[in-house]
Amino acid sequence: MQSSSSSSLDRPKMNYDVFISFRGRDVRHTFAGYLYDALNRLGIKAFLDDKRFLIGDDLHSLFQIIHESRSAIVVLSEDYASAKWCLRELTKIMDSMGTTMDRVLPVFYHIDPSIVKDQSGTFKTSFDEHEANALKEIDNQEKEKRLKELQNWKNAMKKIGNHTGVVITKNSSEVEIVKRIANQIFDVWRPKLEALNKNLVGMTSRLLHMNMHLGLGLDDVRFVAIVGMGGIGKTTIAQVVFDCILSKFDDCCFLTLAGGDSKQSLVSLQREMLSQIFHKEDFRIWHENHGVEMIKNRLSGRKVLLVLDGVEERRQLEMLAGSTEWFGPGSRVIITTRNKGLLNHPNYVEMKEYNVEELDHDSALQLFLKHAFGSNHQNNDSFMDLSNEIVEKAKRLPLALRVVGSSLYGQEIGIWRETLERLIKVDETSFFDVLKISYDGLGVESFL
Repeated sequence: MQSSSSSSLDRPKMNYDVFISFRGRDVRHTFAGYLYDALNRLGIKAFLDDKRFLIGDDLHSLFQIIHESRSAIVVLSEDYASAKWCLRELTKIMDSMGTTMDRVLPVFYHIDPSIVKDQSGTFKTSFDEHEANALKEIDNQEKEKRLKELQNWKNAMKKIGNHTGVVITKNSSEVEIVKRIANQIFDVWRPKLEALNKNLVGMTSRLLHMNMHLGLGLDDVRFVAIVGMGGIGKTTIAQVVFDCILSKFDDCCFLTLAGGDSKQSLVSLQREMLSQIFHKEDFRIWHENHGVEMIKNRLSGRKVLLVLDGVEERRQLEMLAGSTEWFGPGSRVIITTRNKGLLNHPNYVEMKEYNVEELDHDSALQLFLKHAFGSNHQNNDSFMDLSNEIVEKAKRLPLALRVVGSSLYGQEIGIWRETLERLIKVDETSFFDVLKISYDGLGVESFL
């Protein structure tokens, strides 16, 4: 994949990661379609014109999309050069290299790269036909215009032919090649999210999912909801992501929304949010609607990273982050919630959802052992058998594993067996019953 740097100051608004150029009847329902789906699954925003612009349509719309794309994949099939639309796309793509576009990847689909570079074979035939049609023009000015355009097409084709790309033969595994290209694009455009605290367990796959949803690098305003039951690790995920990416934003805020009896008023939450972002405490908000106007006025032109942790009601979301229009290009709003229903609103129809699942058994066991034994891990079969059972009965939930593991630290094996028995008895009841057992073991009266 070729790369060229360009000044961020001159960049247009980036709305797509990848523009896919292809000859429709050759690969629309095969390679190009498979590639688009693979990119989409990884959260890569690609443009695939599966209907093709109609002859006579304004080229401006097509060229604007290319202008707003960070990279391009050009699928060069046997008949690619026969289509004027493909050649116009290619010329715009190659002209954009080094200015608005950073990368272009040619895919030589069932064709030798030398045919593209030398414009031989079917490519020569196509260009000869384009030239013959241009020479038929009676109007000399129009003829000259078409011949000049033809030369631009040839120049663009020569440039793309000189690029290192992917060669697909009839014996190639297209599934593997599609997967490799999609992963390559993801690795290039999605900065790796790694927890600063290396002791966190099971975070790698969770950060990967968040990375797919966040779309970092694009200039759209994006809301991402981390949804899951209590104790599953939503806040930890949000905090790790926040720490990983905050340097990429103009302003940041991690706002914890206390629930229950400690629940704050919307005005106080609005005031705290603005105070964090602007590093001052003199925001005078008289009413929540006044707060809404202040948030919109202050943040509409700023690239903001906002985390709303523990959203319980839609009203909270509406008064703190009512829509994407409140924030400047490139902003990201992350919310954590147990209540998936509050996302069912027209303002949040584009919100990305990450439904957090419990840890896999190995990660859950690792987390439990860390808290149950610390660095003094014992390779005792009796303890290990009990550990495996406790992990499952605690539903592999991070909070339960930390609390139960800590309550068993330094305890005799008899206490472990008693704890497992109590866990078995509440196996079908609420998650907080599981936690209460552990708090009781620690001598804590209240667990909420």
